[in-house]
Amino acid sequence: MPKTKEEEKEVQGRPWKNAAFCTTFDEADKRRNKLIKEDKEGKFQVKVKKLSDRFVVKIRNKFVEEKKDKKTRKRKKNAVRRSNSAS
Repeated sequence: MPKTKEEEKEVQGRPWKNAAFCTTFDEADKRRNKLIKEDKEGKFQVKVKKLSDRFVVKIRNKFVEEKKDKKTRKRKKNAVRRSNSAS
């Protein structure tokens, strides 16, 4: 099955952020469904994860923002260092 452009942009391994902590799964599931309904554009992924004593609702952005290349400054080859000029 060919992937759509949106599916191609998805990248595995992006970090999840904790949206809420709940004591029961039902409470966490309600919170998850509320977050999904609030997300009209479908930009986020939401999941419930069980911890040892509680449940956590996690959220992350589906798509990775394109990072701009950082411009680096090049040092001049003949530049005199300050430590050498002080002597």
